[in-house]
Amino acid sequence: MSITEEAKQITQVRGNIYTLLSQCFVQPSEDLVASLVQGSLTEALQRTLGLVEEGKVARELARVKDFGVQSQGRSPAEILQDMKVEYSRLFVGPGHVVAPPYESVYKTRDDDNEIGVVMGDAAIAAKRFYRSAGLELSDDFTDLPDHIALELYFMAYLCSLEFDMANEDKEKDPISIRKMQTDFLKTHLGSWITDLSQAVDRGTNSEFYRGVAGLTEVWIGIERDELE
Repeated sequence: MSITEEAKQITQVRGNIYTLLSQCFVQPSEDLVASLVQGSLTEALQRTLGLVEEGKVARELARVKDFGVQSQGRSPAEILQDMKVEYSRLFVGPGHVVAPPYESVYKTRDDDNEIGVVMGDAAIAAKRFYRSAGLELSDDFTDLPDHIALELYFMAYLCSLEFDMANEDKEKDPISIRKMQTDFLKTHLGSWITDLSQAVDRGTNSEFYRGVAGLTEVWIGIERDELE
């Protein structure tokens, strides 16, 4: 069965969504601030996620847009500083981390260990997944393999592989890559994104991070339903 042009376009859009969401979970940058204030990030999310008929998507998109609108009139340096402080408080520390961005933490929490551990079995399994798809972490990458930003990036990477293979008219390879996406969502991203999203929602007043976490949760839920 050949891959249609429409299917290829959908794969490309899916990859773009994962890339955009991944970029929102790394340390804030001047480029991110500029895209928020100018509205280009919201427009990009609207062009992609806006294609999904889902009320929750519109609600979370509105949060991200409101953050950008409310930031207008402030200096970029001030916005960036505030975002860095909130990012560190939520995802890095020092001290208590409100919403750890690592899958292992949520997979190892129980009655005896409410904090969870980093670099657990989930991180090792995620790294194994990356290698099986031909993705090796750069020596410059200093974070853990089960960071939410990296798991989202990996899905974008798989979408790009599927798109490239479809363009090369390889009929079996895109299907095997699609199965890898399904398996990764089931065993990794889809198994802990709700916990992370809820932790962010409870722990921040930032409409940006609430919106991004909510968008990611909704999007991954849609993906799981579509791919299964």
